Amino acid sequence: MTTTDFPNLQSKTKYLDDRQAANILGLKPQTLRNWRGMDRGPAYVKVGRAVRYGLSDLITYMEERRVQPGA
Repeated sequence: MTTTDFPNLQSKTKYLDDRQAANILGLKPQTLRNWRGMDRGPAYVKVGRAVRYGLSDLITYMEERRVQPGA
């Protein structure tokens, strides 16, 4: 999976809000909010009260959870 797998995102879009990040991960935004409170989930950046997720961090998070059946 690479950033080209998400053609709806502009190529210059580097950081996403929790709604966009949840959409990519197939989750609800509230799940990401809950995970942040539990110190779980993908890495994020906090600027003031705004929380942003790097697209590369989301891809890394998913790749680290890849399951190889029979491995």
